[in-house]
Amino acid sequence: MKKSKHSVEAWLEAVSRGQTPSGSKASVTRVTEGEVMSIHVSGGQHFGSGGYSAGSVYSGKEPELVAGSERHESSSFVSDSYAQFRFSVPSVVCTWSGDCIGEGRDLGTKVFVCVR
Repeated sequence: MKKSKHSVEAWLEAVSRGQTPSGSKASVTRVTEGEVMSIHVSGGQHFGSGGYSAGSVYSGKEPELVAGSERHESSSFVSDSYAQFRFSVPSVVCTWSGDCIGEGRDLGTKVFVCVR
């Protein structure tokens, strides 16, 4: 998972408004310290013209990857990777997915927040 260019403070301020620091609408989930969550790590298109992509970033403390939890899903058009991560304070993880169909579609932005 890549580190966000935004500080954890910028993320916390943005998610208080239901957004990312760049202003995109996001659903926010509170995570407790030590909790393990399944995260959509990445995704991409390998056939077709829809331009699907997915990714994730973290800010603050990097969540710990739970060994052996990586899972990959693939169809004839797209591939996605998921893994379970254990959160610690302070940590923010943002996942997103979208494509280029029509004007482009935001298929969802989720932010997981672990703070005291």
